[in-house]
Amino acid sequence: MIKRALETSLVLYILILLALYALIDYSQKKMDHDQIAFYSYVHYKPSIVKSFKEHYTGVPMYDTEDPIDYENLELDYENKYELDLNEQYAFDSIKKISGLGIGTISDPEIPKDKNDEWRGCYVYFGKYNGQKIKYKVLDNDSKKFGTKSLFLDCDLVLFTDVFDDDRRINEGAESQNSWENSDIQKTLNDLFIYEAFSRQERDAIINSYTDSYELNGPESDAYIDELTAFRFKNYTPLKGDKLFLLDAEDIYNPNYGYFNCAGINKNHMKDGFGIYSWYIRSKYYSDNLSAPQINRYGNLMLYEVDYGWINGVSPALNIDYNKVLFSSNNTPYKNVYYLTLLSEDIQTFVNGTIEKNGNYYSVPLDFYAQNDSYINTVSLLILDKEFKEGNENGANVLEYYKLGVPYFKDNTFEFELPDDLPDDYYVYVIAENVNYANATDYASYPLKLSLPERNLYVIKKGDTLSGIAKKLGVTKEEILKQNDIKNPNILTIGKVIYF
Repeated sequence: MIKRALETSLVLYILILLALYALIDYSQKKMDHDQIAFYSYVHYKPSIVKSFKEHYTGVPMYDTEDPIDYENLELDYENKYELDLNEQYAFDSIKKISGLGIGTISDPEIPKDKNDEWRGCYVYFGKYNGQKIKYKVLDNDSKKFGTKSLFLDCDLVLFTDVFDDDRRINEGAESQNSWENSDIQKTLNDLFIYEAFSRQERDAIINSYTDSYELNGPESDAYIDELTAFRFKNYTPLKGDKLFLLDAEDIYNPNYGYFNCAGINKNHMKDGFGIYSWYIRSKYYSDNLSAPQINRYGNLMLYEVDYGWINGVSPALNIDYNKVLFSSNNTPYKNVYYLTLLSEDIQTFVNGTIEKNGNYYSVPLDFYAQNDSYINTVSLLILDKEFKEGNENGANVLEYYKLGVPYFKDNTFEFELPDDLPDDYYVYVIAENVNYANATDYASYPLKLSLPERNLYVIKKGDTLSGIAKKLGVTKEEILKQNDIKNPNILTIGKVIYF
């Protein structure tokens, strides 16, 4: 009897402890939620960065092998982002391109340890709250999302928001914690995209499509740890989103520069005006309320969307290969780039006859810009192959430099061909809207020039034969010998003479 009474008392004692623990846990979550609401705006609002004091909501999904000293963990965020201030302006006014298309933008390094920082190339694209947005290049040649693209993941946490606004399942959504038709999906694709990106940038962002498949199954891009695969089961599909959150498979994909290990991961860490935790879009399979986030230490955690928890938002996107004319680098950091996008709003025309004098050419041009586009630079481009969108034929840049600035009237530009060009080369002119300091540039489609093989000059108003001869460095007799000029005192404006 005494033994049974002791067992009963022990069971009751354990139940009481569990009840107290649950009550304390709920109270702490409620307190955290109230504190977060105090420090931040509940919803995304245009032109407002919603930073908040760091709090930890939800529970860790994994037990780490070693105890973590959170108080003394070295984040090194100050050193990591000290470069950003210097990267906000160009170090000189000469645009330096790394090549056609994505040029020398490469894939990230595969990390060897959970303490390795993410290492790879960065691209500035878009602008939010007056700051240019910096992205990690996860894949420089992605074919996963329906169109060949440059796969980017935001390097910062840009703002905070709730995953589910009203704690109800949205129309068309499977559950409160499903990405499709969620409030955060709508915030990114219906609101944020119009503030952060220009019209041309939005056009360059593809509608991303991916199917759902079993994690660690035959269709998986990467093998991830078994516990993560068990918790989420399937890759979360995309059905035409321009902006989206990463999936659990993405954040453990070594090919994207992320270490494949549960628990603390330094290469998952992000900063953003004091915001460190950020959503991913995977759905926890066992219930309809739990959804994942990456906390400030790079650990994957769960939180309940029904509480209205507020977390950081760090969007991912894909840029259409065929929309990128150049990638450029105007900073001392070789892995930081910005893009020049092809724009149909900017056009270039040859307005007259191209003149030749030795290796020098004179090209009369005209330009057209519409909508919100403008032209501030005219550039010369020489390739070893013909220009193709997306540089599908692997053309190399032989020469690229600024010819000048367009004017309202006389837009004749002169240039000299280098002596060391190969037998096959192709010459183009481009009208550009160049925005220095790591902002996106825009350009017309390259206009191929048909250069004359013989030296020629077009007679202009006020020209005399002696004046033309002096200008071209030849004699009047040489001009008369090579051209059908019956009366040297009468010259016809617009007539082409060879020399």
